[in-house]
Amino acid sequence: MDLLDFDSENQNPNSGRETPICQRRPGIRPLRRINFNTVALSPTKRRKQSHAEESPVSEPLKLSALQFDAHVLPPPPSPCRGDCDRGGNLLLEVFSRLSAKDLVGAVAPACKLWCEVAHSKELWASLRGHLRLVDQLLVTEKVVERRSKGRLFRCRRLGSGEAVLLRVVDLELTNAGKDDGMPTSFLREAALLSKLKHPNLIRHYGSEILGRRAVMCTEFVHESFSSWQKRLDLQTNFERLIDIRGKFRQLLTGLSYVHHQGIMHRNLKPDNIFLDQQGQVKLGDFTTTRMLDIPFQAYTPEDPKERDRSGREMRRLWYRAPELILRDEIYGPKVDMWSVGCLFAEAASGRALFQSDSEIDHLFRIFRTCGTPTVSSWPEVVMMKNFSPKFPIYTGFSLAQVTRAACCESCAAEKDSLSQQAEQDRCEILQNLLHVATVLGPEGMLTLERMVTVPPSGRAGCDDSLQSPFFSWEPTVWSSKTRLHTVTQLWLHGRLTSPDESPEAYGRSRRRMDDTPPVVLGDLDDYPPVSIPSSLIPPQMVWNILNVMQQHQQNSCGAGGLGSLPRLPPGFDAGQRAVLIDLIIGLSTTLSLRDSTLHLAAS
Repeated sequence: MDLLDFDSENQNPNSGRETPICQRRPGIRPLRRINFNTVALSPTKRRKQSHAEESPVSEPLKLSALQFDAHVLPPPPSPCRGDCDRGGNLLLEVFSRLSAKDLVGAVAPACKLWCEVAHSKELWASLRGHLRLVDQLLVTEKVVERRSKGRLFRCRRLGSGEAVLLRVVDLELTNAGKDDGMPTSFLREAALLSKLKHPNLIRHYGSEILGRRAVMCTEFVHESFSSWQKRLDLQTNFERLIDIRGKFRQLLTGLSYVHHQGIMHRNLKPDNIFLDQQGQVKLGDFTTTRMLDIPFQAYTPEDPKERDRSGREMRRLWYRAPELILRDEIYGPKVDMWSVGCLFAEAASGRALFQSDSEIDHLFRIFRTCGTPTVSSWPEVVMMKNFSPKFPIYTGFSLAQVTRAACCESCAAEKDSLSQQAEQDRCEILQNLLHVATVLGPEGMLTLERMVTVPPSGRAGCDDSLQSPFFSWEPTVWSSKTRLHTVTQLWLHGRLTSPDESPEAYGRSRRRMDDTPPVVLGDLDDYPPVSIPSSLIPPQMVWNILNVMQQHQQNSCGAGGLGSLPRLPPGFDAGQRAVLIDLIIGLSTTLSLRDSTLHLAAS
């Protein structure tokens, strides 16, 4: 293990070299400083003076003539904890003036006591304020190297011993030799992770720029959803159901917190969702996130790839919502819910729900499974850039019918009907859905149907999914005698077209979610209506986002509120101010900053 050295390019290669002891010539005395103020001495006197300096005679210790009473003398000092504490405080005071390299390389190997003090939390708590981020870490292994992501190192954080992940981005390599500055994805992720604090989100320890390199330190997680899904194949269906229920409840809890902060993730896939040693779910990779604008504005569409997609980019495509593929200009957090639904089905069957290799193939796979959208089911679809009236028309599978065919023993007619509907080009899709229904059961399939509904207006959000019977009831092995939730029974037998028809079936809505700070959600049961389509975002979330923005603005302005904003200096040129405002607006558009941040900067 060693410290990362970013200054080795400017160091002298001969500095720090010493002649080994075995190669030193014996009898050579160390050089002395020459004193030019001394009087010239003869060789004999110089020899006598050098002998006197080499062998000084110490004066005998003189005992004091004072006599002390033995009863008055205090007992001799014995080693106690107080002395150890004073010695430790002295070492802390001395070691706090050394560099990190000296502490790790020279002080810690000296003895056990020095090693404990050199690695203590108290010492490094005082050092972190003036040390670089890379000087606080010990590299244990190199994880991976990629041009866009940079080099990833597993490190140990000095002082706490925590395992962390260090990401080092070479700006010249990332920008392909062009002077394009800092990647906006790096700045966006660093800014968001420094503000977002939640148990189901990756913890951020800091970011900094060191010359041509940018570094970011985050929590180290031991596995992703990809490796967890492989372990699910070794479990029984009931064990798999229990594990899926727990993991996706944590995933939805963390994602609900992100949405209530006014943020869309937009890149949920197995490689970006992690598990720590305790099995807790952690959301990561916020490089492609987007802030929600209130009122909503048209987003910049993603440019199509002019080259073949890599395997990593194709896997990302498997979990993208149809409105993103169709280039809808205005969309909301429900694009993440589509990704969660795809992950939900993949965890149950071990196979991706839409394993496509291009955007048009992805759309057609969605249409074969869920049905082709029409003007009556999704009126806005005809206005989207990538929609074509020449798309093939498919009738989607009814997941309630699939559930009856997979879970009910006396539903052979349902299987025959589904087989006729599938024909030859959709038999593989039908078999995958039947496998998913066998694992998830009726209540899990109801939750899945609400997540992978093509029109966003019919798609459930995080809070609605967490209140569904699958997450609120204890799962059991499905049988014909299993007691189902009322909503599930109505849906399974085709008598429930929308969960809004019986809101009392889900029970009372949560007044304050565990994943949202108290300042975000108030104690109101009814939220005032807003002039924003409810298909994109519910009114409750709108008011929560506005409260979060207001809180950030108050924290930025200080206790005095808006009155404490700094004023322009006297004699400030109005033309120069207009140029700066234009620069700030362009920068905020590039970095996808909040409106409140833009207003504060302009003020």
